[in-house]
Amino acid sequence: MKIIFEKSDQQCIDSLRKSKESGKHNPLFLLHDEEEYSISFKVIDKVKANAFILEFMRTDDIGRKMIEDTIGIHVKAVSNASATHKLNQMKELIKEFECKTKEILK
Repeated sequence: MKIIFEKSDQQCIDSLRKSKESGKHNPLFLLHDEEEYSISFKVIDKVKANAFILEFMRTDDIGRKMIEDTIGIHVKAVSNASATHKLNQMKELIKEFECKTKEILK
């Protein structure tokens, strides 16, 4: 599988890289090196989706490194998000409860 950037994508990448290297703040920077993020997605074609995910789970280092170098992302885990979503909802409820408790105890 190859990931090919269109000309406009490559121009954006080059612009962001130049901004980063010059130390100038660019409002488009949403992600930061060495931080962990999650991507949630819904499968609309399970055959294509499986082929795509299998590329991230390749066992040969050369293929995986090529993908990582191209997209700039190291995939640590792939899992069904339904349980994660419920866990995140529970964390939000706990945070809300803690905030309300602090307000009451003032």
